[in-house]
Amino acid sequence: MSYPKPLFQNLPQNLSREEICNPTTVIKEFFNYSSLPDARHALDKWVRSAFAKRSQLGKKESLALLDLKDHLIRLLEAACLLNDDGGNGEKGLLLSSNDAILMNTALYYTHCKDLLAWDCFPRHLTLAEYANPYIVFEICLGQLELDGWRRFLKDLFFAATYDMQISEAVNDADLYHTCQCLFKLLVACHLIKVRDIDGGTPAMAMGWAAGGIA
Repeated sequence: MSYPKPLFQNLPQNLSREEICNPTTVIKEFFNYSSLPDARHALDKWVRSAFAKRSQLGKKESLALLDLKDHLIRLLEAACLLNDDGGNGEKGLLLSSNDAILMNTALYYTHCKDLLAWDCFPRHLTLAEYANPYIVFEICLGQLELDGWRRFLKDLFFAATYDMQISEAVNDADLYHTCQCLFKLLVACHLIKVRDIDGGTPAMAMGWAAGGIA
């Protein structure tokens, strides 16, 4: 006989009360912990090691990966809370076919002396997701519920740090897409930080509305 999972398993378990009330602080904290290029590089190395026959990670890298796993879980829990906001559909940008506007660096990059705009280019997103990164939250949580993501990241860590086939550690029928969701999550959260948390969107909307962004 199978029993239903307790509802609390799909609720945030790693956030403080203040973070639950204001989940965007979790996004801000994540990018204080790591830049987008560094997080994307670490995730790419994690996935590659998980798919390899032998682990490609040393002890120091494995410990860093464990830290990244915990931060990703917190990011997914924040995404779950933000996904419940009924106003997300109104937060998207109306993009025209004008490439100069579409690729304006202010839409995806906050100036940093250690990074180039190219380093933060949202190459993992579709045009619709680029216009409204909140769509990515729905995609991620449609792929796996929070409890499923916790188990997936735990198993993916195991596959990356031990010499074994990924199929022995991870039970996922759509493994490639599930991994791609994590890359999309990183980029989408970075866009939200640039546009909403750092306050870029209102200024952009006022300055470029005539050019195709409302």
